[in-house]
Amino acid sequence: MNNAHQNIVFFDGHCNLCNGAVDFLIRHDKRQSLYFCSLQSDFAQKFLKENNYNSGKIDTIVFYQNGHFLERSDAIIAILKTIGYKYIAKFLNLFPSNFSVIVYNLVAKNRYKLFGKRETCRLPSENEKERFLV
Repeated sequence: MNNAHQNIVFFDGHCNLCNGAVDFLIRHDKRQSLYFCSLQSDFAQKFLKENNYNSGKIDTIVFYQNGHFLERSDAIIAILKTIGYKYIAKFLNLFPSNFSVIVYNLVAKNRYKLFGKRETCRLPSENEKERFLV
């Protein structure tokens, strides 16, 4: 793996909510420090397995940063810090972790019902291709 790919956001490529979050991150990551990869991709399956991460999960966002994996609300907070949204991250950290887990799991469990599901994984535009790992 290229050393430049130290901040990888793994997401459910079929989930409209997840794809919307990726769109938001691409727009707001001014330093272009994030890379993106669908959990359904061959790259994700291989990378996660090689790094002893349970790659069977697609119901959560996974953030790989500095050799460590974060998931769920911990991943969201770290991603927000990475793109410079430290005050929002600090606000989210005010909530007890068990509350954050409950809210995250509730949304994750119902994400297809609430936001819909794509038949195929998101394809990056020409401008986005260098930021997507496949």
